[in-house]
Amino acid sequence: MTSIGARREARGRVGVSERTLSRGAECGSATMSVPELARLVDVTLPECAELEGVRFPLRRYDARRAILRSGDLFRSLYVVRSGFFKQALLTSSGAEQVVGSPMPGDVIGAEGLDTGVHLTEVVALSNAEVAILPFGQLNGLGNQFSCARRLVARMLGKELNQAIEGVSMLGMLGATARVAQFLTHYSKRLAASGASRVAFDLQMTRAELASFLGIALETVSRALNALANAGLIEIHQRAIRIRDSAGLKALTEDSRPSGLARGAS
Repeated sequence: MTSIGARREARGRVGVSERTLSRGAECGSATMSVPELARLVDVTLPECAELEGVRFPLRRYDARRAILRSGDLFRSLYVVRSGFFKQALLTSSGAEQVVGSPMPGDVIGAEGLDTGVHLTEVVALSNAEVAILPFGQLNGLGNQFSCARRLVARMLGKELNQAIEGVSMLGMLGATARVAQFLTHYSKRLAASGASRVAFDLQMTRAELASFLGIALETVSRALNALANAGLIEIHQRAIRIRDSAGLKALTEDSRPSGLARGAS
């Protein structure tokens, strides 16, 4: 859906935000403080006594439930506290283009800032929990307190950096190098959230990974097998173990497809 089409659809919607929130379940009275939020997104803030009483609600989502849909009105930012998500654009024909894989510490929803309408669909890939940050409240806090402005700026910058790193995977790399770069980046993000960077499960299906990397499903399978045959990773269904992090990284440093990458193209 184009931004113009999304805006037209949004004008005819009533209570979109409320329907979006109803997709998840309230975590009772559970909330997140500003210091907890800052730690989650890895931002160091100076002490700010005025923000000590500010808290944001938490909401749980079951696997395969949508947190946002294309055309929903922009009201809030969401920060992943636990679990994994898939972010995708839907074409007019209903085809899906995966554009992101939010995980703990990631910010969701900033793409709605421009038009006031969300352009992507965000679906939980596992049971998950998010902090809901009403943007009007964030704006008000930012107008009053410099530490709040810094937090909001860093969160938006974090989402922008994730988008840039995602685009970098679609550059001049060959198929296997794209998969290697995805695994390297995914591992780094997991480590930042406190999880293992060498042993993890891929939350996206291979079809979703193919959509994200802009390659065919069969090519993803061949690329993973090529990396395993080269001794860089071990694969068991969705379980991945990285055996040679340096080797994976080296494969992505040359922007031209390597012999290994060409073999999987």
